[in-house]
Amino acid sequence: MRKISMVGGTGTSGFAWVTEHGSLSPTVDIVMSTFNGERYLAQQLDSILSQTFTDWRLIVRDDGSTDGTGAILESYRQCYPDKIQLLAATSHLGVRESFSVLLQESTAPYTMFCDQDDVWSPFKIEKSVRVMQETEQTYSPMPLLIYTDLTIVDADLTIQDRSFLHYQKSRPLTDFKSLLVTNTIAGCTICMNERLRTLIGTIPDSAMMHDWWAGLVAAAFGRVIFVPESTVLYRQHSRNVVGAARRALSGVWFYHASGRWRQDLMVTHDHARAFLRQYETCLPVPLARLIKDWACLPTRPFWVRKFLVLKHGIKRGSVLASWVLLLLI
Repeated sequence: MRKISMVGGTGTSGFAWVTEHGSLSPTVDIVMSTFNGERYLAQQLDSILSQTFTDWRLIVRDDGSTDGTGAILESYRQCYPDKIQLLAATSHLGVRESFSVLLQESTAPYTMFCDQDDVWSPFKIEKSVRVMQETEQTYSPMPLLIYTDLTIVDADLTIQDRSFLHYQKSRPLTDFKSLLVTNTIAGCTICMNERLRTLIGTIPDSAMMHDWWAGLVAAAFGRVIFVPESTVLYRQHSRNVVGAARRALSGVWFYHASGRWRQDLMVTHDHARAFLRQYETCLPVPLARLIKDWACLPTRPFWVRKFLVLKHGIKRGSVLASWVLLLLI
C-alpha cells in the first residue's frame, strides 16, 4: 500500500491511500464484532457516524446474534453503503476469534477495534490518528499501538468515573514486562498501524483477548503509547463480556489473599507459552528468556519464583498490587 496525497485539515479525511491493486482505501478501518447487542448498538453506530474524522470504513461481523442486531446492522448498511461493510457469518466464534477474523479483512493504514455498546467521543478517530502519525515520525516503521483512557458510565450513560485507570486503581501499562502479567489496554480505545496488524496475523486460540494480545505484540516488537484522555463512554451493564470493576485499595489485598489471583496468573502463564510458540524465532534473547521464565514460573520453587520476579522487574497495575504479587507468588 502506498500513500498518494494529503488532503484537508482538522476534521477532514487526512490521507488518501491506494492499495496494491489500485483501489482507493480509507485511512482507518474500524472493526466491530457484535452479539445480541440490539439495545445499545444504534447509539454506538451513530457516534461513529458523527466523527469529525470522516475517512473511515466500518467492518462488522455479527457473531451469531439471535435478537434484532442483524436487522439494525443491515438498516445502517443500506443507509451508508459506502461506509459500512457487513461480513457474512452464521457461526458463533466468541469475541477473540471474531476480532481475529475481522483483522484479516482490514486493509487500511490504521485499524481500530470497536465494541457494540459504547459511545465514541466525536474526536476519537481524529485524536488517535493524529497521535499515531506524530508517533510514526519518531518510531516508523515499527509496529505501533495507541490507546487512551475511558470514561466509565452506567447503562444510561450516567458518569461513574471520568478515568478507567482511576476507577480500577491502576496505571497505564506500555512495557512488555507489565503487560505480560496484567492488562490495562481497553480494546475499544486501540488504534494500530498496518505493520502491527500484519505482525499480529491470526490471533491464536490460547490468547486471552484480542486487545491484550495486540498490546503484547506491540510492546515486544515496537511501541505502545498511552494517551491520557478519554475517547470513549465505556458502558457498564449486566451483559458486558469483560467490563471494568471498581477496586478499592483494600480490595487489592483481598483479591490476592482470597486465592483468585492464582487462577488469573495461571492464565497469564498459558498466554506466555502461546506467545513463545508464535514469535520465539524472532524475539530478542533477553525477552525470550523473560517469557520462558514467566511461562514456567508455577513449576519453580518458592524462593526461585520471587527471585525471577525481582530479576525481571515484573510488576502489576499498581505499586500495592506489585508488592502483594511478590509476597504471595
